[in-house]
Amino acid sequence: MQGDRILGTHLIVDALADTNLDNLGAVSDFILESVRKVGLTLVYIHGQEFKNGSNLGPGVSVIGMLSESHMSVHTSPEHRLIQVDLYSCKEFDPERIRVLMDSTFKVTSYLLWIARRR
Repeated sequence: MQGDRILGTHLIVDALADTNLDNLGAVSDFILESVRKVGLTLVYIHGQEFKNGSNLGPGVSVIGMLSESHMSVHTSPEHRLIQVDLYSCKEFDPERIRVLMDSTFKVTSYLLWIARRR
């Protein structure tokens, strides 16, 4: 253990939203803008549409590799669901991500967890 020294921030969000959940470009742009807004460094991004989906139906998944760790977004438009996972060994402000989620996806409700890793 490193004591009180924070070694990273982990943001996990399950949310219901009304727009852009089937839009690969919008989800990719959300990751690009999120990373920029919180001062992280994107190394690689990959997005994929899933027409047949799984038990959650069709959707979009985008994963960004960061110098500081990773960010992923998965959607299920049929269920109005968006899931975000952002972990960074560098501290960041999760509120900036939440605000951007609201404007990009018109979020109506959240389950949001923030863990400060030590």
